[in-house]
Amino acid sequence: MMFNRKNNDEADSFVDKAANIARRVGDKLQDFRKELKQVGLSVSLEELQENYAPMLDMLILREEETRNCRYIGGEFRIALSDEIHYDCAYDFYFEDEDGSFHELSAQTEPLPLDGITDDFRKELEDEKVLCFELGEPSEESRQKYQEQKEQTTEQAEVESGSKMESVSESNMDINKGK
Repeated sequence: MMFNRKNNDEADSFVDKAANIARRVGDKLQDFRKELKQVGLSVSLEELQENYAPMLDMLILREEETRNCRYIGGEFRIALSDEIHYDCAYDFYFEDEDGSFHELSAQTEPLPLDGITDDFRKELEDEKVLCFELGEPSEESRQKYQEQKEQTTEQAEVESGSKMESVSESNMDINKGK
């Protein structure tokens, strides 16, 4: 695998974007964990994966579109941070049209172990790091991504049309005053 060196501005921008994504993913996981805790439930490994899968798919699809590249693989990790915390991380690998490769990675802030099931906790304590290969985004995620993109486009068109109507009405008011 070949990696191309980025200049410092590109690297800083990439790191900032990855840090923002990691914070958002961590926030969503915290929200999910809080909801489960409120009803007296803990997150199982399977539930954690199910919660992350659509989010990760959307990140992959957005990266493919915005950078005009192709997803070639990735990894999702859950690691024991210390005696009372764990964190989640991902690494995505993409190939550009010119054959160069780039990586998109992020990691959550430490999350409390008391929010996961006993079985999940034991497995994590035994293994220290759980790694999962990430395949292509699901067809369902692809459809949702397209729908979201179309909704965003429609919303932008509506907002643009509203602004144009507002400008036209303002012009009419100005003309009336003459």
